[in-house]
Amino acid sequence: VSINHPGFIGGFCELATNMYVCTTKAFMRWDNTNNVWIMLYGFGASTATSVAIYNGNIFIALGGSTDYIYSEDAGATWTTSTLATKQFDFFLVYANSLWGIVKPNNLWVNIGTGLNGGSAWGSNIKIGDTTWNINAIVANGSNILIPKADGIFMVTSTPSAVPILPEL
Repeated sequence: VSINHPGFIGGFCELATNMYVCTTKAFMRWDNTNNVWIMLYGFGASTATSVAIYNGNIFIALGGSTDYIYSEDAGATWTTSTLATKQFDFFLVYANSLWGIVKPNNLWVNIGTGLNGGSAWGSNIKIGDTTWNINAIVANGSNILIPKADGIFMVTSTPSAVPILPEL
């Protein structure tokens, strides 16, 4: 489960039997025994914008100007991405791939691991023009939908972006 919204928190996620929350400033795990959140990682001057679980690893986006981080051990240690494409505003896991958004209008997909030394991110897919920021990325059945102020776009299997409700 991953909830991505550009506002108040990066999101909630579940890995194995643990529940996690990613606020803008910390990543925490719920302690069922003591009924408290335990901080696993603080972001310092950075701000988390999204969290996703992909291939059993935790990925945290830190905005379009800060390299994303990931954990391969349920949040015990963290690694900063060194891949060529490594700065994202949102993540989405869909169709066995990790998708990343960079405002105002860029979509990337990684069909590999997303980890350092893994597959590079694929080609950049432009979503509308640069006048308006992407607001979110949502998987809806067999489609990815991307709402913007200038319309709602659907990502096709090619992949490319097709406006389905242009100029709302």
